Amino acid sequence: MAAGWFGALVLGLGGTTLPEPSGIQRISGVLQGHWHHAVVVDPAMAAVEWDVHLADRLTPPRRLAEEAQAEAAITGTFFAYESQQPVADVLTRSALRRFGHRGTAVRFMPDGGMDLQDVPFGQAKDWGGAVAGVRGAVRILRDGQVCPDPRGQGFTDPAIWGRAARTGLARTEDGRILMAATAARVTLSRFANALKEWGAVDAVSLDGGGSTMLAYQGRMVVPTSRRLCNLIVVRRTAW
Repeated sequence: MAAGWFGALVLGLGGTTLPEPSGIQRISGVLQGHWHHAVVVDPAMAAVEWDVHLADRLTPPRRLAEEAQAEAAITGTFFAYESQQPVADVLTRSALRRFGHRGTAVRFMPDGGMDLQDVPFGQAKDWGGAVAGVRGAVRILRDGQVCPDPRGQGFTDPAIWGRAARTGLARTEDGRILMAATAARVTLSRFANALKEWGAVDAVSLDGGGSTMLAYQGRMVVPTSRRLCNLIVVRRTAW
């Protein structure tokens, strides 16, 4: 794991605080007994643009990230193998391209910030004001409290609340955004507690298991051999 591969790279063995704000940087550390990796995005320190890169069919994620010209990319929302398409809302470039009324909504705003909104199962989401976003996320952390309840959010696949590799998005109190992943098989609660160690106060779990993937600056930090149809991506933009 050479630091030169990933630009700004911070490694920690048991450290529980984020490094000083620095635009976009990659960090790794042992949290809750397992290695976790994240790309930390600070909209106050770097001009960034969020998007959901959506493909017409299942595609190698490295290719998706390259097509999106992403500084960093992470697995997006759940999809169906039969249709090769997401099963929840996908908003890209302010246009709602796919539909599915389940799970927490992740909204990315014009200023580079992110917010999480819990929407009742079966209820449509008003995406007004957002430039990109997805639904189908499982809320795991709310106001600093670990709170996974996938059944209550309308999810029925028991694999979601078992032990699995995880991807997620989290927000810290000072507005930094974590694109986080672990290849370790952990529960939703364990994943939420790990993100709390990095200062997260709100977080969701995204599509994980064999779909778990995190990329940064053209390299696969947490790779997958599975083909995917949507990635959440961030790009640098000019101030």
